[in-house]
Amino acid sequence: MLAGQVPLGVAFGLGPVLMLAGGLLAYVGIRCFRGELVRNTQMGIRTPATLASDDAWLAGHRAAAPWLVAAAAGAVVPGCITLFRPSSSTMALSVMVGLGAMVGLVAVATAAAHAAAGACKDG
Repeated sequence: MLAGQVPLGVAFGLGPVLMLAGGLLAYVGIRCFRGELVRNTQMGIRTPATLASDDAWLAGHRAAAPWLVAAAAGAVVPGCITLFRPSSSTMALSVMVGLGAMVGLVAVATAAAHAAAGACKDG
């Protein structure tokens, strides 16, 4: 191990977890884009506007889909970087920036879903 390099256990523990989180977020985003995510209590963006009707749910999630898929990269990219065992400071920076971007993009997706659902005539 080089001086300052991320320990093997951290790299192969944190990296796959981040990639799995990003993969799940991308999966939800793709299902939203295809209109396959039906109104439920387990996953999706649940605001008063999106829960108002099935049409509002669908409209909101279609609007959020591209933002959710982009947010997935915020977890997948630092997960991949971690597997290369960079220096601890490089890994910390990539994780902080990536997860910050992911949280920000999920917030944008939520706002887009709420607005689109609110504009839905049946909602």
